[in-house]
Amino acid sequence: MPIIIYNEGMTFNLGIDFQKGENMKIAQDYGKTRTNGTLVKGSFTMDESPEAFEILSDGLYPNKIKAVVRELSTNAVESHITKHKQLTGEKITPEVIDALPQFEIHLPTTMEPHFSIRDFGTGLSHDDLMNMYTTYFRSTKRDTNDVGGCLGLGSKSPFAYSDNFSVVSIHNGRKTCYNLTIDNGYPTPSFFANEDGSPVSEETSEPDGMLITIPCKSSDIHEWEDEARIIYKYFRIKPKFIGTQVSIDSPEYIVEGNGWGIRERDHKGPRAIMGSIAYPISRHSIKCWDESKADDSLSSLLRADIDLYFPLGVLKITPSREALGYKPSTQKNIKAKLTSVYAELKKQVLTSFDECKSLWETRCLANELFYMGNAALRSVDNVFQVADIKWNGKEIGSRDINLKKHRGTVHRFYVKSYYSSEDKCHHQRDFAYLTANPEITFIEADLNVGNFARARHAVKSKKYVEAVVLEFNGGNGLRKALLDQIGILESDLVKASELERPPKRAATNSGGGFSSGKTGQLFK
Repeated sequence: MPIIIYNEGMTFNLGIDFQKGENMKIAQDYGKTRTNGTLVKGSFTMDESPEAFEILSDGLYPNKIKAVVRELSTNAVESHITKHKQLTGEKITPEVIDALPQFEIHLPTTMEPHFSIRDFGTGLSHDDLMNMYTTYFRSTKRDTNDVGGCLGLGSKSPFAYSDNFSVVSIHNGRKTCYNLTIDNGYPTPSFFANEDGSPVSEETSEPDGMLITIPCKSSDIHEWEDEARIIYKYFRIKPKFIGTQVSIDSPEYIVEGNGWGIRERDHKGPRAIMGSIAYPISRHSIKCWDESKADDSLSSLLRADIDLYFPLGVLKITPSREALGYKPSTQKNIKAKLTSVYAELKKQVLTSFDECKSLWETRCLANELFYMGNAALRSVDNVFQVADIKWNGKEIGSRDINLKKHRGTVHRFYVKSYYSSEDKCHHQRDFAYLTANPEITFIEADLNVGNFARARHAVKSKKYVEAVVLEFNGGNGLRKALLDQIGILESDLVKASELERPPKRAATNSGGGFSSGKTGQLFK
Protein backbone atom coordinates (compact mmCIF):
# COMPACT_ATOMS: atom_id res chain seq x y z
CA MET A 1 0.00 0.00 0.00
CA PRO A 2 1.93 3.04 -1.21
CA ILE A 3 2.06 6.39 0.52
CA ILE A 4 1.20 9.21 -1.84
CA ILE A 5 2.97 12.51 -1.25
CA TYR A 6 2.07 15.66 -3.15
CA ASN A 7 4.32 18.69 -3.35
CA GLU A 8 5.93 21.38 -5.49
CA GLY A 9 3.18 22.72 -7.70
CA MET A 10 0.71 19.84 -7.49
CA THR A 11 -1.11 21.19 -4.44
CA PHE A 12 -0.61 23.98 -1.99
CA ASN A 13 -0.33 26.30 -4.99
CA LEU A 14 -1.15 29.96 -4.54
CA GLY A 15 -4.46 29.68 -6.40
CA ILE A 16 -4.72 33.33 -7.50
CA ASP A 17 -6.33 34.16 -10.81
CA PHE A 18 -6.24 37.94 -11.19
CA GLN A 19 -8.21 37.83 -14.44
CA LYS A 20 -11.27 36.18 -12.87
CA GLY A 21 -11.64 38.85 -10.24
CA GLU A 22 -13.88 36.77 -7.96
CA ASN A 23 -16.22 38.87 -5.89
CA MET A 24 -15.72 38.38 -2.16
CA LYS A 25 -18.62 39.26 0.11
CA ILE A 26 -16.40 41.33 2.32
CA ALA A 27 -15.72 45.04 2.33
CA GLN A 28 -13.50 45.83 -0.63
CA ASP A 29 -12.36 49.08 -2.18
CA TYR A 30 -10.75 48.32 -5.52
CA GLY A 31 -9.65 51.39 -7.40
CA LYS A 32 -10.41 51.98 -11.07
CA THR A 33 -7.83 53.20 -13.59
CA ARG A 34 -8.85 55.58 -16.35
CA THR A 35 -6.78 55.42 -19.50
CA ASN A 36 -6.57 57.42 -22.70
CA GLY A 37 -5.08 56.00 -25.85
CA THR A 38 -3.61 52.62 -26.59
CA LEU A 39 -2.63 50.71 -23.48
CA VAL A 40 -0.79 47.44 -23.35
CA LYS A 41 -1.34 45.52 -20.10
CA GLY A 42 0.89 42.93 -18.61
CA SER A 43 0.22 40.97 -15.43
CA PHE A 44 1.86 40.23 -12.12
CA THR A 45 2.26 36.66 -11.00
CA MET A 46 3.54 34.86 -7.93
CA ASP A 47 6.36 32.37 -7.79
CA GLU A 48 5.95 29.28 -5.65
CA SER A 49 8.94 29.11 -3.34
CA PRO A 50 9.71 28.09 0.25
CA GLU A 51 10.04 31.79 1.09
CA ALA A 52 6.56 32.56 -0.25
CA PHE A 53 4.98 29.73 1.70
CA GLU A 54 6.83 30.75 4.85
CA ILE A 55 5.47 34.29 4.56
CA LEU A 56 1.91 33.03 4.06
CA SER A 57 2.06 30.53 6.92
CA ASP A 58 4.62 31.54 9.52
CA GLY A 59 5.20 35.20 8.74
CA LEU A 60 1.51 36.06 8.51
CA TYR A 61 0.72 35.62 12.21
CA PRO A 62 2.60 37.46 14.99
CA ASN A 63 0.92 35.34 17.67
CA LYS A 64 1.16 31.78 16.41
CA ILE A 65 -0.88 30.00 19.07
CA LYS A 66 -3.66 32.57 19.02
CA ALA A 67 -3.82 32.29 15.23
CA VAL A 68 -4.19 28.50 15.29
CA VAL A 69 -6.95 28.57 17.92
CA ARG A 70 -8.80 31.41 16.20
CA GLU A 71 -8.58 30.18 12.60
CA LEU A 72 -9.38 26.52 13.22
CA SER A 73 -12.19 27.34 15.65
CA THR A 74 -13.88 29.79 13.28
CA ASN A 75 -13.59 27.18 10.53
CA ALA A 76 -15.29 24.65 12.85
CA VAL A 77 -18.18 26.99 13.60
CA GLU A 78 -18.55 27.90 9.93
CA SER A 79 -18.67 24.23 8.98
CA HIS A 80 -21.54 23.73 11.45
CA ILE A 81 -23.34 26.73 9.91
CA THR A 82 -22.83 25.41 6.37
CA LYS A 83 -24.13 21.96 7.29
CA HIS A 84 -27.20 23.43 9.00
CA LYS A 85 -28.01 25.54 5.96
CA GLN A 86 -27.55 22.56 3.61
CA LEU A 87 -29.92 20.45 5.70
CA THR A 88 -32.61 23.03 6.42
CA GLY A 89 -32.19 25.92 4.00
CA GLU A 90 -32.93 28.09 7.02
CA LYS A 91 -31.75 31.69 7.20
CA ILE A 92 -28.77 31.98 9.52
CA THR A 93 -29.51 34.21 12.50
CA PRO A 94 -27.82 34.63 15.89
CA GLU A 95 -30.56 32.48 17.41
CA VAL A 96 -29.87 29.71 14.88
CA ILE A 97 -26.15 29.84 15.64
CA ASP A 98 -26.85 29.61 19.38
CA ALA A 99 -28.68 26.31 18.81
CA LEU A 100 -25.90 24.66 16.76
CA PRO A 101 -23.86 21.82 18.33
CA GLN A 102 -20.58 22.50 20.09
CA PHE A 103 -17.24 21.67 18.53
CA GLU A 104 -14.68 19.83 20.67
CA ILE A 105 -11.29 21.10 21.80
CA HIS A 106 -8.39 19.25 23.39
CA LEU A 107 -5.76 21.52 24.93
CA PRO A 108 -2.20 20.20 25.33
CA THR A 109 -1.12 18.67 28.63
CA THR A 110 2.13 17.18 29.86
CA MET A 111 0.86 13.65 29.19
CA GLU A 112 -0.94 14.54 25.94
CA PRO A 113 1.06 17.38 24.34
CA HIS A 114 -1.20 18.13 21.40
CA PHE A 115 -3.95 20.55 20.42
CA SER A 116 -6.88 19.07 18.56
CA ILE A 117 -10.20 20.33 17.31
CA ARG A 118 -13.14 18.21 16.17
CA ASP A 119 -16.08 19.73 14.37
CA PHE A 120 -19.32 18.07 13.32
CA GLY A 121 -19.87 19.91 10.08
CA THR A 122 -19.72 18.71 6.50
CA GLY A 123 -16.28 17.13 6.38
CA LEU A 124 -14.35 17.19 3.11
CA SER A 125 -14.18 14.76 0.23
CA HIS A 126 -10.74 13.66 -0.93
CA ASP A 127 -10.93 15.92 -3.98
CA ASP A 128 -11.96 18.93 -1.90
CA LEU A 129 -9.17 18.36 0.58
CA MET A 130 -6.49 17.97 -2.07
CA ASN A 131 -7.71 20.76 -4.36
CA MET A 132 -9.25 23.30 -2.00
CA TYR A 133 -8.11 22.73 1.58
CA THR A 134 -4.47 22.61 0.54
CA THR A 135 -4.60 25.54 -1.87
CA TYR A 136 -3.59 28.95 -0.61
CA PHE A 137 -6.16 31.71 -1.26
CA ARG A 138 -8.80 29.26 -2.43
CA SER A 139 -12.07 29.47 -0.51
CA THR A 140 -15.66 28.32 -0.92
CA LYS A 141 -16.94 31.11 1.35
CA ARG A 142 -16.64 34.15 -0.85
CA ASP A 143 -20.24 34.25 -2.05
CA THR A 144 -21.90 34.33 1.36
CA ASN A 145 -21.89 36.41 4.51
CA ASP A 146 -23.23 33.57 6.64
CA VAL A 147 -19.62 32.62 7.40
CA GLY A 148 -16.51 34.74 7.83
CA GLY A 149 -13.75 32.81 6.11
CA CYS A 150 -12.93 34.00 2.61
CA LEU A 151 -9.17 34.33 2.22
CA GLY A 152 -8.27 30.64 1.96
CA LEU A 153 -5.51 30.95 4.57
CA GLY A 154 -6.98 29.87 7.91
CA SER A 155 -6.79 26.11 7.28
CA LYS A 156 -3.02 26.45 6.78
CA SER A 157 -2.51 28.33 10.07
CA PRO A 158 -1.14 25.24 11.92
CA PHE A 159 2.04 25.68 9.86
CA ALA A 160 2.58 28.95 11.75
CA TYR A 161 3.25 26.86 14.86
CA SER A 162 4.34 23.42 13.70
CA ASP A 163 5.93 21.90 10.61
CA ASN A 164 3.48 19.01 10.68
CA PHE A 165 -0.11 18.26 11.68
CA SER A 166 -2.72 15.62 10.88
CA VAL A 167 -6.19 15.91 9.41
CA VAL A 168 -8.93 13.28 9.63
CA SER A 169 -11.90 13.92 7.37
CA ILE A 170 -15.17 12.08 7.93
CA HIS A 171 -17.37 12.60 4.90
CA ASN A 172 -20.47 10.67 3.85
CA GLY A 173 -19.74 7.91 6.36
CA ARG A 174 -16.08 7.34 5.42
CA LYS A 175 -12.99 8.32 7.41
CA THR A 176 -9.76 9.33 5.64
CA CYS A 177 -6.47 10.33 7.31
CA TYR A 178 -3.90 12.80 6.00
CA ASN A 179 -0.56 14.07 7.22
CA LEU A 180 0.53 17.59 6.32
CA THR A 181 4.18 18.55 6.65
CA ILE A 182 6.76 21.08 5.53
CA ASP A 183 9.09 19.22 3.17
CA ASN A 184 12.11 21.17 1.95
CA GLY A 185 10.23 24.40 2.58
CA TYR A 186 7.07 23.30 0.76
CA PRO A 187 3.78 22.40 2.48
CA THR A 188 3.09 18.79 1.54
CA PRO A 189 0.00 16.61 2.09
CA SER A 190 0.37 12.84 2.21
CA PHE A 191 -1.95 9.87 2.68
CA PHE A 192 -2.02 6.09 2.41
CA ALA A 193 -3.27 5.02 -1.03
CA ASN A 194 -4.74 1.97 -2.66
CA GLU A 195 -3.23 0.43 -5.79
CA ASP A 196 -5.36 2.68 -7.97
CA GLY A 197 -4.13 5.82 -6.16
CA SER A 198 -7.34 6.44 -4.26
CA PRO A 199 -6.96 7.17 -0.54
CA VAL A 200 -7.31 4.40 1.98
CA SER A 201 -10.47 5.06 3.96
CA GLU A 202 -12.72 3.13 6.28
CA GLU A 203 -16.44 3.04 6.84
CA THR A 204 -17.52 4.67 10.09
CA SER A 205 -20.65 5.50 12.04
CA GLU A 206 -19.06 8.66 13.42
CA PRO A 207 -20.78 11.92 12.40
CA ASP A 208 -19.27 13.85 9.51
CA GLY A 209 -16.70 16.53 10.26
CA MET A 210 -12.99 17.15 10.65
CA LEU A 211 -10.42 16.28 13.32
CA ILE A 212 -7.21 18.33 13.21
CA THR A 213 -4.34 17.50 15.57
CA ILE A 214 -1.18 19.56 16.11
CA PRO A 215 1.80 18.51 18.25
CA CYS A 216 2.71 21.10 20.90
CA LYS A 217 5.70 22.03 23.02
CA SER A 218 5.23 21.26 26.71
CA SER A 219 6.53 24.72 27.54
CA ASP A 220 3.54 26.25 25.70
CA ILE A 221 0.77 24.44 27.63
CA HIS A 222 -0.31 27.46 29.68
CA GLU A 223 -0.20 29.77 26.66
CA TRP A 224 -2.67 27.54 24.80
CA GLU A 225 -5.05 27.78 27.77
CA ASP A 226 -4.65 31.56 28.02
CA GLU A 227 -5.28 32.12 24.33
CA ALA A 228 -8.34 29.86 24.42
CA ARG A 229 -9.84 32.01 27.19
CA ILE A 230 -9.29 35.15 25.13
CA ILE A 231 -10.43 33.81 21.76
CA TYR A 232 -13.60 32.04 22.88
CA LYS A 233 -14.90 34.96 24.94
CA TYR A 234 -16.84 36.33 21.96
CA PHE A 235 -17.81 33.00 20.38
CA ARG A 236 -21.55 32.45 20.31
CA ILE A 237 -20.88 28.70 20.25
CA LYS A 238 -18.57 27.87 23.13
CA PRO A 239 -16.41 24.77 22.64
CA LYS A 240 -16.69 21.56 24.61
CA PHE A 241 -13.33 20.86 26.22
CA ILE A 242 -12.02 17.31 26.21
CA GLY A 243 -9.58 16.74 29.08
CA THR A 244 -8.35 20.03 30.51
CA GLN A 245 -11.32 22.26 31.31
CA VAL A 246 -11.11 26.03 30.82
CA SER A 247 -13.73 28.47 32.06
CA ILE A 248 -14.80 30.91 29.35
CA ASP A 249 -16.36 34.19 30.45
CA SER A 250 -18.79 35.94 28.16
CA PRO A 251 -18.43 39.73 27.89
CA GLU A 252 -20.29 41.74 30.53
CA TYR A 253 -21.45 45.30 29.96
CA ILE A 254 -22.33 48.17 32.28
CA VAL A 255 -24.33 49.84 29.52
CA GLU A 256 -25.44 48.07 26.36
CA GLY A 257 -27.76 48.50 23.44
CA ASN A 258 -28.50 47.19 19.97
CA GLY A 259 -25.19 45.73 18.77
CA TRP A 260 -22.92 47.48 21.27
CA GLY A 261 -21.87 47.39 24.90
CA ILE A 262 -19.55 49.35 27.19
CA ARG A 263 -17.40 47.12 29.34
CA GLU A 264 -16.18 47.86 32.85
CA ARG A 265 -13.02 49.90 32.56
CA ASP A 266 -10.27 47.49 31.50
CA HIS A 267 -8.21 50.02 29.52
CA LYS A 268 -8.10 47.72 26.49
CA GLY A 269 -9.94 50.18 24.29
CA PRO A 270 -12.64 49.82 21.65
CA ARG A 271 -13.19 46.61 19.73
CA ALA A 272 -15.08 45.65 16.59
CA ILE A 273 -16.73 42.24 16.93
CA MET A 274 -17.33 40.52 13.59
CA GLY A 275 -17.84 36.80 13.15
CA SER A 276 -17.00 36.04 16.81
CA ILE A 277 -13.60 37.71 16.44
CA ALA A 278 -12.70 40.84 18.40
CA TYR A 279 -10.60 43.32 16.41
CA PRO A 280 -9.04 46.29 18.20
CA ILE A 281 -10.13 49.64 16.76
CA SER A 282 -7.42 52.25 16.29
CA ARG A 283 -9.03 55.63 16.95
CA HIS A 284 -6.22 57.39 15.11
CA SER A 285 -6.83 55.30 11.97
CA ILE A 286 -10.33 56.71 11.52
CA LYS A 287 -9.84 59.72 9.23
CA CYS A 288 -13.41 60.43 8.16
CA TRP A 289 -14.26 62.89 10.95
CA ASP A 290 -15.18 66.45 10.17
CA GLU A 291 -14.69 69.39 12.54
CA SER A 292 -18.26 69.43 13.82
CA LYS A 293 -19.08 69.08 17.49
CA ALA A 294 -21.14 65.97 16.69
CA ASP A 295 -18.14 64.18 15.17
CA ASP A 296 -16.03 65.17 18.18
CA SER A 297 -18.57 63.39 20.37
CA LEU A 298 -18.51 60.31 18.12
CA SER A 299 -14.73 60.23 18.24
CA SER A 300 -14.80 60.40 22.03
CA LEU A 301 -16.79 57.16 22.12
CA LEU A 302 -13.66 55.41 20.88
CA ARG A 303 -11.90 56.42 24.08
CA ALA A 304 -14.26 54.12 25.97
CA ASP A 305 -13.87 50.37 26.47
CA ILE A 306 -16.66 49.69 24.02
CA ASP A 307 -17.55 46.66 21.90
CA LEU A 308 -19.19 47.37 18.53
CA TYR A 309 -20.86 44.40 16.80
CA PHE A 310 -20.89 44.28 12.98
CA PRO A 311 -22.43 41.85 10.48
CA LEU A 312 -19.98 39.71 8.56
CA GLY A 313 -18.46 41.37 5.52
CA VAL A 314 -19.04 44.97 6.66
CA LEU A 315 -15.46 45.70 7.72
CA LYS A 316 -12.23 45.12 5.86
CA ILE A 317 -9.75 42.92 7.73
CA THR A 318 -6.05 42.20 7.30
CA PRO A 319 -5.03 38.78 5.91
CA SER A 320 -3.96 37.63 9.39
CA ARG A 321 -7.45 38.45 10.75
CA GLU A 322 -5.74 40.10 13.70
CA ALA A 323 -6.55 43.70 12.77
CA LEU A 324 -8.88 45.85 10.72
CA GLY A 325 -7.90 47.26 7.37
CA TYR A 326 -8.94 50.91 7.46
CA LYS A 327 -10.24 51.34 3.93
CA PRO A 328 -12.66 54.27 3.48
CA SER A 329 -15.68 51.94 3.59
CA THR A 330 -14.53 50.45 6.91
CA GLN A 331 -14.05 53.90 8.42
CA LYS A 332 -17.49 55.04 7.26
CA ASN A 333 -19.15 51.91 8.62
CA ILE A 334 -17.52 52.41 12.01
CA LYS A 335 -18.63 56.05 12.02
CA ALA A 336 -22.19 55.02 11.09
CA LYS A 337 -22.22 52.52 13.94
CA LEU A 338 -20.98 55.15 16.39
CA THR A 339 -23.74 57.51 15.24
CA SER A 340 -26.43 55.00 16.21
CA VAL A 341 -24.61 54.16 19.46
CA TYR A 342 -24.39 57.85 20.37
CA ALA A 343 -28.13 58.38 20.04
CA GLU A 344 -29.02 55.20 21.91
CA LEU A 345 -26.44 55.70 24.65
CA LYS A 346 -27.52 59.26 25.32
CA LYS A 347 -31.16 58.21 25.54
CA GLN A 348 -30.34 55.30 27.87
CA VAL A 349 -28.24 57.40 30.23
CA LEU A 350 -30.77 60.21 30.44
CA THR A 351 -33.53 57.66 31.06
CA SER A 352 -31.51 56.15 33.91
CA PHE A 353 -31.30 59.60 35.54
CA ASP A 354 -35.06 59.97 35.21
CA GLU A 355 -35.44 56.89 37.39
CA CYS A 356 -33.50 58.42 40.30
CA LYS A 357 -35.61 59.12 43.40
CA SER A 358 -33.58 62.01 44.81
CA LEU A 359 -31.00 64.61 43.91
CA TRP A 360 -28.44 62.66 45.95
CA GLU A 361 -29.15 59.48 44.01
CA THR A 362 -28.77 61.43 40.75
CA ARG A 363 -25.40 62.79 41.90
CA CYS A 364 -24.26 59.32 42.93
CA LEU A 365 -25.20 57.89 39.52
CA ALA A 366 -23.36 60.70 37.72
CA ASN A 367 -20.29 60.06 39.85
CA GLU A 368 -20.48 56.33 39.22
CA LEU A 369 -20.89 56.75 35.45
CA PHE A 370 -18.56 59.67 34.71
CA TYR A 371 -16.20 60.61 37.52
CA MET A 372 -14.97 57.64 39.54
CA GLY A 373 -11.57 56.23 38.59
CA ASN A 374 -13.09 53.14 36.98
CA ALA A 375 -16.23 54.85 35.68
CA ALA A 376 -17.60 53.22 32.53
CA LEU A 377 -18.32 56.53 30.77
CA ARG A 378 -15.47 58.60 32.16
CA SER A 379 -13.82 58.89 28.77
CA VAL A 380 -17.04 60.00 27.05
CA ASP A 381 -18.32 62.54 29.54
CA ASN A 382 -18.26 65.17 26.79
CA VAL A 383 -21.03 63.21 25.06
CA PHE A 384 -23.25 64.54 27.81
CA GLN A 385 -23.29 67.93 29.49
CA VAL A 386 -23.07 66.32 32.91
CA ALA A 387 -23.23 69.61 34.78
CA ASP A 388 -26.55 70.36 33.05
CA ILE A 389 -28.24 67.12 34.13
CA LYS A 390 -31.23 67.96 36.32
CA TRP A 391 -33.43 66.22 38.84
CA ASN A 392 -36.88 67.69 39.30
CA GLY A 393 -35.70 70.82 37.54
CA LYS A 394 -32.65 71.29 39.77
CA GLU A 395 -29.13 71.03 38.34
CA ILE A 396 -27.03 68.36 40.01
CA GLY A 397 -23.90 70.49 39.68
CA SER A 398 -20.58 68.98 40.70
CA ARG A 399 -20.09 65.56 42.26
CA ASP A 400 -18.58 67.35 45.28
CA ILE A 401 -21.24 68.97 47.50
CA ASN A 402 -20.26 72.24 49.19
CA LEU A 403 -20.94 72.02 52.93
CA LYS A 404 -18.99 75.05 54.13
CA LYS A 405 -22.12 76.63 55.59
CA HIS A 406 -22.78 73.52 57.65
CA ARG A 407 -19.33 72.92 59.14
CA GLY A 408 -19.45 71.38 62.59
CA THR A 409 -22.84 69.73 62.03
CA VAL A 410 -21.72 67.05 59.55
CA HIS A 411 -19.49 64.18 60.69
CA ARG A 412 -18.02 61.46 58.50
CA PHE A 413 -17.05 57.95 59.66
CA TYR A 414 -15.05 55.62 57.44
CA VAL A 415 -12.57 52.78 57.75
CA LYS A 416 -9.04 53.13 56.49
CA SER A 417 -6.70 50.16 56.21
CA TYR A 418 -3.07 50.17 57.21
CA TYR A 419 -0.58 47.46 56.35
CA SER A 420 1.08 47.53 59.75
CA SER A 421 -1.97 47.62 62.02
CA GLU A 422 -5.64 46.82 62.38
CA ASP A 423 -8.21 48.70 60.28
CA LYS A 424 -9.17 51.93 62.00
CA CYS A 425 -12.43 53.85 61.86
CA HIS A 426 -11.80 57.55 61.33
CA HIS A 427 -14.04 60.37 62.48
CA GLN A 428 -13.76 63.39 60.18
CA ARG A 429 -15.28 66.41 61.90
CA ASP A 430 -14.36 69.40 59.79
CA PHE A 431 -14.64 69.17 56.02
CA ALA A 432 -16.00 71.46 53.34
CA TYR A 433 -16.97 69.03 50.56
CA LEU A 434 -18.75 65.67 50.44
CA THR A 435 -18.32 63.50 47.35
CA ALA A 436 -21.48 61.73 46.19
CA ASN A 437 -21.16 58.03 46.89
CA PRO A 438 -24.03 55.48 47.00
CA GLU A 439 -22.23 53.60 49.80
CA ILE A 440 -22.74 56.48 52.26
CA THR A 441 -25.48 56.01 54.86
CA PHE A 442 -26.87 59.18 56.47
CA ILE A 443 -27.55 59.02 60.22
CA GLU A 444 -29.58 61.57 62.17
CA ALA A 445 -28.09 62.40 65.56
CA ASP A 446 -31.31 62.10 67.58
CA LEU A 447 -29.70 61.10 70.91
CA ASN A 448 -28.38 63.38 73.61
CA VAL A 449 -25.22 61.27 73.82
CA GLY A 450 -23.84 58.21 71.99
CA ASN A 451 -24.63 59.23 68.40
CA PHE A 452 -21.02 59.04 67.24
CA ALA A 453 -20.27 55.85 69.16
CA ARG A 454 -23.15 54.05 67.45
CA ALA A 455 -22.17 55.36 64.02
CA ARG A 456 -18.57 54.30 64.56
CA HIS A 457 -19.69 50.82 65.67
CA ALA A 458 -21.94 50.44 62.62
CA VAL A 459 -18.99 51.18 60.32
CA LYS A 460 -16.44 49.08 62.22
CA SER A 461 -18.84 46.12 62.30
CA LYS A 462 -19.28 46.54 58.51
CA LYS A 463 -22.99 47.24 58.75
CA TYR A 464 -22.26 50.36 56.70
CA VAL A 465 -19.33 51.07 54.40
CA GLU A 466 -19.35 54.75 55.32
CA ALA A 467 -21.60 56.85 57.56
CA VAL A 468 -22.30 60.57 57.69
CA VAL A 469 -23.88 61.84 60.91
CA LEU A 470 -26.01 64.98 60.63
CA GLU A 471 -26.68 67.18 63.65
CA PHE A 472 -29.79 69.34 63.29
CA ASN A 473 -29.39 72.02 65.94
CA GLY A 474 -30.91 75.05 64.24
CA GLY A 475 -34.58 74.22 63.87
CA ASN A 476 -36.58 73.01 60.87
CA GLY A 477 -35.29 75.74 58.57
CA LEU A 478 -31.66 74.69 58.91
CA ARG A 479 -32.66 71.03 58.79
CA LYS A 480 -34.38 71.49 55.44
CA ALA A 481 -31.49 73.59 54.12
CA LEU A 482 -28.96 70.86 54.95
CA LEU A 483 -31.07 68.06 53.44
CA ASP A 484 -31.65 70.13 50.30
CA GLN A 485 -27.96 70.98 50.01
CA ILE A 486 -26.98 67.31 50.12
CA GLY A 487 -30.01 66.27 48.05
CA ILE A 488 -31.36 63.56 50.35
CA LEU A 489 -34.90 62.92 51.51
CA GLU A 490 -36.21 62.48 55.05
CA SER A 491 -36.73 58.80 54.21
CA ASP A 492 -33.00 58.47 53.50
CA LEU A 493 -32.13 59.15 57.15
CA VAL A 494 -31.40 56.43 59.71
CA LYS A 495 -31.87 57.47 63.33
CA ALA A 496 -28.92 56.88 65.62
CA SER A 497 -31.31 55.62 68.29
CA GLU A 498 -32.21 52.70 66.01
CA LEU A 499 -28.59 51.55 65.69
CA GLU A 500 -26.98 48.88 67.84
CA ARG A 501 -25.07 50.08 70.90
CA PRO A 502 -21.35 49.37 70.77
CA PRO A 503 -20.27 46.60 73.20
CA LYS A 504 -18.77 47.74 76.47
CA ARG A 505 -15.03 47.60 76.71
CA ALA A 506 -13.58 44.84 78.90
CA ALA A 507 -12.31 46.05 82.30
CA THR A 508 -8.55 46.50 82.49
CA ASN A 509 -6.21 46.41 85.48
CA SER A 510 -5.28 50.01 86.26
CA GLY A 511 -2.84 49.18 89.05
CA GLY A 512 0.87 48.46 88.66
CA GLY A 513 2.51 45.07 88.48
CA PHE A 514 1.06 41.81 87.18
CA SER A 515 -2.48 40.57 87.57
CA SER A 516 -2.82 37.39 89.60
CA GLY A 517 -3.53 35.32 86.49
CA LYS A 518 -0.52 36.60 84.56
CA THR A 519 1.69 36.22 87.65
CA GLY A 520 0.68 32.61 87.98
CA GLN A 521 1.54 31.96 84.37
CA LEU A 522 4.88 33.72 84.72
CA PHE A 523 6.13 31.69 87.64
CA LYS A 524 4.50 28.39 86.78
